[in-house]
Amino acid sequence: VADWNATVDKTIQDPQRAAKLKDLGRQLIDVSEATEQDIAALNRQMIALNENYNATQAEMQELVGEFKKTRNARFVQYRDIIFAMREEVSADEWKHLIK
Repeated sequence: VADWNATVDKTIQDPQRAAKLKDLGRQLIDVSEATEQDIAALNRQMIALNENYNATQAEMQELVGEFKKTRNARFVQYRDIIFAMREEVSADEWKHLIK
């Protein structure tokens, strides 16, 4: 967050736009971290199912299906945040922000 905020401060002179971009950046980081946690949880659950010889294919499919729903919802959040950021900046500003 600190790196993002510093980059925003260097690039965006308008305090209102800078504040909005900082908030959106925090939201993006939160979504990214939540996605990482979802993947870690899926890995743990898949290992547990794999260790259970009596686990069924249906259980595995259900687990993957639930993960897909969560993943897709997070991707929508991520996309929406990126486009909200881009609405706040010019193309040149965006180039500096995403370096």
